Amino acid sequence: MTRRDRGHRALADQLVRELGGGRRPGPFLLVWRWRWELALLVAASGLGYTVPLEVLYPAVATTVALCAVVPVLRHLLCARFWCVAVQHRLRAGLHEADVRSWSGRTPAIVWTSAYRDGEQVLLACPAGVDLARIAAARGELAAACWAVDLTVRPHHRYANLAVVDVARCGRRREQP
Repeated sequence: MTRRDRGHRALADQLVRELGGGRRPGPFLLVWRWRWELALLVAASGLGYTVPLEVLYPAVATTVALCAVVPVLRHLLCARFWCVAVQHRLRAGLHEADVRSWSGRTPAIVWTSAYRDGEQVLLACPAGVDLARIAAARGELAAACWAVDLTVRPHHRYANLAVVDVARCGRRREQP
């Protein structure tokens, strides 16, 4: 890419940013983004109608006490919480860092896995968004995810997927 092309690209990016070229997600993507919260809401509302309160309150209290006492359950619950929180924070960070295609599409978060020192996020990049664009916003994305560091690397098999390692604690990782 020549210097002139980069200048035109920068001007076009600025124009898209100022005009608010963001694209609204479709209904399936909205349901996928909020799947954990929707599942919790459906489970809570379904239990409230089918189970009598005399049984529901002790069951909820026992579940909460069990999660507080058993370390494995507590760590599992905490890890899942951070996976969901990182998904929402990374999505907001991608939007605010203006990591999107010219048509306004941002990368979609496919899955998040918990690891010992953070989370690993699998992103599906739309046409027009590459690893370099995500890596350029690395500092902003790390701050958005409340992380110490964030690394971006290509998926081992598919070119349109990016793997983002979010290190919330521990030492910083080197960017490959």
